[in-house]
Amino acid sequence: GGVGKTTLYEDPSVKRRLQSHAWLTVSQTFHMDLILKNLICQLYNEYQEQVPRYVEAMDSDQLRAFVKDLLQKRTYIIVLDDIWRLDSWEAIKYAFPDASCHSRMMLTTRIADTTFRSCTQSRDHVHKMMPWTLFCSKTFGGNCCPSHLENISRRILGKCDGFPLAL
Repeated sequence: GGVGKTTLYEDPSVKRRLQSHAWLTVSQTFHMDLILKNLICQLYNEYQEQVPRYVEAMDSDQLRAFVKDLLQKRTYIIVLDDIWRLDSWEAIKYAFPDASCHSRMMLTTRIADTTFRSCTQSRDHVHKMMPWTLFCSKTFGGNCCPSHLENISRRILGKCDGFPLAL
């Protein structure tokens, strides 16, 4: 938390450029069907339409196909927040079309291996949060930490345990 995901997602210029927007929390207890049904609800709610009743009875494969078809002709940003295991991403990624170069998926995770193995297109799109850089940026206005404050700054950073919101 605190890296700026919500700020980016809520940015009006991002909202204007993309037709569909959804934020899905994956977490440790991954339930693909629930996540896909949540996504379908968010997409239908954006257009103030009722979700078809038959969606509730769909199995995983049908849900993936339904989502893919729904997003195929739209530009979108989908946030998959707090992915804990690579197999969660592997299970759900087929629900998203890869045809639109204007659409974006944002995945967040605390697990470094999941980060790099889920980013199949380019490793350049992985943002690794650096607590020291963030701390100095927030504390010293983007400048470097003055040498006489470095020890105390590192102790403060240690107490925050690297969590951006604590910083």
